[in-house]
Amino acid sequence: MPQRKTQTKLTQTISNIVIENIDKKAIKKAAFDAGYWNPDELHNYIRINLLRNGKTRCNTAELANLYTYAYGLVHVDAFQEAAVQTSFSQIYFDDYEHTLLVDFGCGPGTVALALAEMWKAEEGEPEGLPINYLGIDIEDEMLLLAEDFFNTPIFDEDLKITLSNEFIRVKNGVKPQKIIFVFNYLFSQSGISEYVESFITRMKRIISCLPEVDDIYLMYSNIDYCGEKNAFQKFLERLKEEGMLNKSQSTYISSYEYNFRKFNNLDGENIDYFEGTPRYVYTEIFTLYRP
Repeated sequence: MPQRKTQTKLTQTISNIVIENIDKKAIKKAAFDAGYWNPDELHNYIRINLLRNGKTRCNTAELANLYTYAYGLVHVDAFQEAAVQTSFSQIYFDDYEHTLLVDFGCGPGTVALALAEMWKAEEGEPEGLPINYLGIDIEDEMLLLAEDFFNTPIFDEDLKITLSNEFIRVKNGVKPQKIIFVFNYLFSQSGISEYVESFITRMKRIISCLPEVDDIYLMYSNIDYCGEKNAFQKFLERLKEEGMLNKSQSTYISSYEYNFRKFNNLDGENIDYFEGTPRYVYTEIFTLYRP
């Protein structure tokens, strides 16, 4: 995938909604007191000390904002790479209005943000992405942040947004004819194995609510091919047992190197590409069947 621009409507939106609301003075003082004296180390302090490399529960507005500042662009860029390397991009954008995107562990709506940045409106289409979306997350603060993003111009202004316990529903007024279940960087989370059965139960419930839908897909993207304690491979085996995935389906997951952008020093205008060890996204899209 060609290298993206560092600054876009999305990065400006993240800056306006997230970075402007972070208590920068308090964070910088705490980093200094913890021995991070160089301003260039501020990002490391946030990522390691406050977010525990992404393992901290983001159950406050400040933590939700810090997580999105530290990891938002990383996961956006990884998903965009996954989308173009698999058939996801074609499957989704060829019929985006009729496609219900179900985003497990949605956070601030990361997958939707990635697609909104990829959206190229043609003549007669809305300037913002008219997404049909169901985001699921256990953290209320993340869902509130996602709601803020969906109310910005990178999404169609006519979307109907409903926020409830553990989910956010965004409707574009078109009845779904296709479902894509997305697990983007969720299976690397601590304790994720405990949720495998609940994922399958919820997927079956969603499918049952849309009896006319036969085109169903599963999109996986993560830092590895198996998830924590081999959770994703176990998840695939359970889908086979439920008849939702072909028993002969290969569970091989391809990997692709990608570059990602990052904000620097809590400055929404200071964005560049990470220059360290190359990162890889493991990704695959599977065809599912009604249970």
